[in-house]
Amino acid sequence: MERGVLRKFIDNTTQLEMTGFFINTNKTADITKEESDKDYDVPWQYEEAQYWLAKLRDWQMKYNPISRPAKWTEMTGNHLGFMKDVRILKQMGEITFLFRNPTSIGQEHLPIGVNGSNTFWYKTLKQLEVQLKENTSSEEEKTLKFVRPDRQDLTYYPLHSLRVSLITAYALEGGVPMPILSKAIAGHARLIMTLYYTKLGISYVTDTMNQAEKSILENEKEAFDRFIRDAKYEQLETSVAANDPIAYQAVINAQKSGASIVLSDKGICPRGGFGCDSGGTYVNDDTDKITYGVVPGFPEQNCVRCRWFVTSPAFLPGLVHHFNTIGYNMGETGKRVMKYQHDIELLENEKYECELNGTIFTKHHELLKYEQLFAQEIQKNDKLANDYNATLRLIDKCMKLIKEASSDDGFQLVTVGSILDVGISINNIEHELEQLQIICNGAELFPETDASKAVLQRSQIIDLTLKNNNKTPVMFSLTEEEQLIAGNQFMRLLINRAGSLKDAIPYAIGRKKLEEIGFENEFVDELKSVTFNSNLLSI
Repeated sequence: MERGVLRKFIDNTTQLEMTGFFINTNKTADITKEESDKDYDVPWQYEEAQYWLAKLRDWQMKYNPISRPAKWTEMTGNHLGFMKDVRILKQMGEITFLFRNPTSIGQEHLPIGVNGSNTFWYKTLKQLEVQLKENTSSEEEKTLKFVRPDRQDLTYYPLHSLRVSLITAYALEGGVPMPILSKAIAGHARLIMTLYYTKLGISYVTDTMNQAEKSILENEKEAFDRFIRDAKYEQLETSVAANDPIAYQAVINAQKSGASIVLSDKGICPRGGFGCDSGGTYVNDDTDKITYGVVPGFPEQNCVRCRWFVTSPAFLPGLVHHFNTIGYNMGETGKRVMKYQHDIELLENEKYECELNGTIFTKHHELLKYEQLFAQEIQKNDKLANDYNATLRLIDKCMKLIKEASSDDGFQLVTVGSILDVGISINNIEHELEQLQIICNGAELFPETDASKAVLQRSQIIDLTLKNNNKTPVMFSLTEEEQLIAGNQFMRLLINRAGSLKDAIPYAIGRKKLEEIGFENEFVDELKSVTFNSNLLSI
């Protein structure tokens, strides 16, 4: 039976023999599986990693050999990170570890404990910090901190962050498709886990997007609309981003027939908003045959997944806002998935204990309910993940258009500033409010977005902050539209006083007092200037 870290694979397409990885886990869900079905394979021939794993395996065989596998019942909290019921550990059977400590007399067959790995990790990051200061010329890099200066055993980045950062890099920078990353590389049976680990972050064209005027954005879109109504096929190919070349022909057909070309915050629909029932593209995994049907999410419009949809750099702010909104929705869905998964695991453990004790498990209905809810959220997040990737691809195509050229008739793809002024960054967020603010700020510019939940969450944070600073909470008494505008004003005031959104967060969430930056009654004054339907807000 194959149980080593290196695993032989046969490529189904080329029939070539290749070498991948075998990774074991300690999941309770694997208890009832056959030995060959437990854990997961990584069908990736990464030769550098395989070289060092083979070196470690050979070293262990020579200098730290074992006579028998380890039993899960021998594991302590130091090995597992937490304790499991001994009956569950007994059912998990035996395992052979590659990462073992030869200095643990009598426990050479057991894995390296949490304490040992944490010490090694601290020393590694400490050395990295020293080397960075010695070898870099960047003042910014010299100030990077990886370990806690007041402790000799704590780091700012846990060992698990290696996995997190690698998955993030492959997903967002390397462009690895989420299904491959989730099921093959990350070893997660469910897509959401990878998405949760990747810490989906904030993307924006430039910081000036937050200050962009609606009139500027509208002028850019109208200029593109004029271009699209007269452009030739060759011009469309070099100046327009699309999911499918068929969209270029759809534009030409709309020009000839005089059909309605509909503008949105993200781009243009050459089918007048009536192509959703035929805009989806589906590929049969077995035959590679392509068929067409409704756009995923139909009857709701989902332009970024539609083969008729066209866009350009003029719509970059709208595309990026859509990208951020999807990321936020994925995070919210992920929270529900994690909750349901936790509830299911508790019930499954309870069911297993009932079977061991010969008692009746009475919560089948409850378990079935959580399994159904879990499946619904997984399906929802799978659709969001594909929307997220589709939006990112369109943004990337727009960025390439900017770098390559504008259209032959002199149409300026970016009407404000120079081409060099435009860039995209993807960053991790340190606090949820940072993401909420990006969503709410963009919602003023792009009304197509449903930001109601983000607005409510931010309003709750602002009211709590006001209360903790001995000020009267006011957001709860406003309408949703009023909360959006008033909340944006509150955050802009904080950002102006603190210097940046990142520096404003500690004040916005109550970690620091508002009076420290001279924030007195400005927010109330701002609220009094907010009018709706010519009626003054009463404070």
